Amino acid sequence: MISRLFDYIDSGHEAMGNFCTKSEKLPTATFAVTDRLAIGAMSYLKEHGIKVPNNMAIAGIGNSEISQYLDPPLTTIDYKNEEAGTEAAKKILSVIHEKNSNKKIVLDYGLIIRDSV
Repeated sequence: MISRLFDYIDSGHEAMGNFCTKSEKLPTATFAVTDRLAIGAMSYLKEHGIKVPNNMAIAGIGNSEISQYLDPPLTTIDYKNEEAGTEAAKKILSVIHEKNSNKKIVLDYGLIIRDSV
C-alpha cells in the first residue's frame, strides 16, 4: 500500500492505523520513506500489540539520531540529505548557466541494520 502523507510521526501512526484496519492480512514488512513515518508506524503497532519485528519488520530512511534509541532500534538507510541538496543546487546552477548538465550524480548511502527487521 502506498500512502501520500506529511512527514510527521503522527502521519506514520495514522497511515499504519488506516492500513491495519483496512487490510485483511498484515504484511510481513513495511518500508517508510522517512524515519519519522516509520517511528509513527511502530508506535501504532506497539499500541495494538503487533510486535516489531516478530509480526512486522519496519525500516525507514534518514538515519535520524533517535532511530537507534527506539525499542526496537529502527533499521534505516543513511542518506546524506545535505550532500544531496548541495549536489542538486550545483546541478540547477549548471543548467541555468547552460553548462554541460548531463553529468550523473552518485551519492553515497548505507543500510544500517538494527533490530526492527
